[in-house]
Amino acid sequence: LELDLAGVDTAPLARAVAAERRRQAPTRRGLLGASSTKHHHVPVMCPTPGTIRVDWHRGLFRVLAKHVRIAPRRVVNLDDALAGRSLEERVAALARRGERFSAIRLLRSEGGLDAAEAKAWIDDLSP
Repeated sequence: LELDLAGVDTAPLARAVAAERRRQAPTRRGLLGASSTKHHHVPVMCPTPGTIRVDWHRGLFRVLAKHVRIAPRRVVNLDDALAGRSLEERVAALARRGERFSAIRLLRSEGGLDAAEAKAWIDDLSP
């Protein structure tokens, strides 16, 4: 779901999302030792100023329908939108969307990097 918020400064939200991405996963201690797990899925992002993109959830539509006008459904293939762009632009777009593994796979297949180099490249992109 993409929301165009005319006249709304989304910079604070974009900074909060970036800070959440950088946050370290909590460490849990158990019988077998300590572990930490962090999911890299990003359900909210600000692709451009004044725009918020939210992953769609079933209950979200019912709640929003009470408060806003819902435009007709529009299907956008994000991969097609990246066609013709440079490898760096495509990798950066995938990383911003939270598709780290896809970005790493692209760097390995088209960029000729090994897994460690590709992961380091993606980590350097993170704000």
